[in-house]
Amino acid sequence: MATQHPGAFSVRKLFRYFILLCLCIGVVYSWFVFDARAKNINTYSDTLSDSTPADYSNHTLSFTVTTDIAPGGHVDFIPTGFSIDATSALMATHTFSARNVELVVNDVPRTASSTGNATTDEVTVVYGSPGLIRYTLNPSSGLSSGDELQLRIGSHASGAFNAELYYSSSTGTTTRPQDVGIRNANTEGTYRLALSMYEGATAVAYTDFLVHLNDEVGLGPADTTEEIPPERFNGAPQGDVSGTTQMIEISLETNEFSICRFALTPGVDYGSMPYLFDSTGLIYHTELVAVTNETTYSYYVRCIDDEGNFNIDDYVISFTVLEAPSGIPNTTGTSTGDGSGSGNQETGSETDEGGGSTS
Repeated sequence: MATQHPGAFSVRKLFRYFILLCLCIGVVYSWFVFDARAKNINTYSDTLSDSTPADYSNHTLSFTVTTDIAPGGHVDFIPTGFSIDATSALMATHTFSARNVELVVNDVPRTASSTGNATTDEVTVVYGSPGLIRYTLNPSSGLSSGDELQLRIGSHASGAFNAELYYSSSTGTTTRPQDVGIRNANTEGTYRLALSMYEGATAVAYTDFLVHLNDEVGLGPADTTEEIPPERFNGAPQGDVSGTTQMIEISLETNEFSICRFALTPGVDYGSMPYLFDSTGLIYHTELVAVTNETTYSYYVRCIDDEGNFNIDDYVISFTVLEAPSGIPNTTGTSTGDGSGSGNQETGSETDEGGGSTS
């Protein structure tokens, strides 16, 4: 049996303690990093309308505050790595201002403007990279612990402008720009967007919202054009047709919206067919035609769908009108009758064949 050197055992044991110590330090560090940036706020998330780098995106910051925020307190949002643009190539036709910031408390929007008052909150926008959005509560109404909040930033706020073309008697035709959100960072990756809630200069609640940007995923150019011409079926009539009619409706169905034409000879290209069905364009197509007895009729039908796919073969509707019924109606008739009776000791019989006799 081999003998283990005591020194070797001690080194391994120290090494294990060292690894354990490193793990403990990592846990404590993680607790400080993540928990230190979440005070009196929980259940928080930021939903972006567009996660493509350098694109403009709406932000919906949802969270629950677990402490009261006094009237006059304010919320600061700093989108580190992102930009709040006042002017850019896009901003020539798009805008972002105080109307694009809205605070919703327990599903009820608060009233806000760029100049607050006793009952209206105030929104301040500091443009830049990252810039700052400050939402100040009015001096009459604060927030309560447990309130569920949404801070909406972008074109989905209630007061946001949609693009509009209107006429002004003084300036002529004017275009009102479309509002946008915040411009995303230029590169892919995960970003921390800081939100803090203050009473005076004291931050009483704060957290970081983590968002991830990634490039758009595309499947490349895809041609979804359908290239199959219409199917034709249920053509009518077929076979023999009674000779008692002078007009017949020919018809057929297709499996998609189509326009159908016909010719009286086979092999005619769709574009050269001289006759268009009276009723066509949907899936049931009809035409009323005059016929004569003892004649066979053949109609050669081709159709085209709404994507330009047309038949290159004939669909044949063929039938024969039978001869008219023959014969002369019989206008004469024969009737016989026999009657007997008694009365005053009289009997008699009667026969009627065209004329009549009595005996």
